[in-house]
Amino acid sequence: MVTVKSRRNSALECSARAVSAVSSSVKQTLRILILSAVVLVIALPAFADADAEKPNTVLIHPGETIYVTFQRDGGSLKLLRLSPSASKGAQVVLNMASFNEDVGIILKVENRFNDTLSYRAEMRLLTRNKRKDTSVMPVRAGNLSFEQWPHMIEELALYGFELKPQ
Repeated sequence: MVTVKSRRNSALECSARAVSAVSSSVKQTLRILILSAVVLVIALPAFADADAEKPNTVLIHPGETIYVTFQRDGGSLKLLRLSPSASKGAQVVLNMASFNEDVGIILKVENRFNDTLSYRAEMRLLTRNKRKDTSVMPVRAGNLSFEQWPHMIEELALYGFELKPQ
């Protein structure tokens, strides 16, 4: 009879150790999950900021014309208003035209300021979640500028608008 009880006790002790091992494993897994969640909560704002629009950004898409009004402070410009319809007060007029795949995209920039307009641009393929900075030329006072890319662009982000004396 003693051997049956000791075998039962031994089996119970073994089961208790197994449950204890499983529960410590579950506890360890939960600790790792909680720590990972905390790291994500802390790190996500930094990743979100990387995707945020830069201040004073104008987004334009193929087929659009945008009339842009700025507030001028010396050479720096602050975006005041965007309008799809003609505006006498607009200092910059943007038109993005798409053509066939041989020509791609053309951006026309009309500078109505009395100083040279410089800006930066980022090409975007929204359907593929891709972004790439691209070079653009400054636009002399009272002139038009044409930028051309030999491929489709679904969106252009224009930012960093500044005026430089002639």
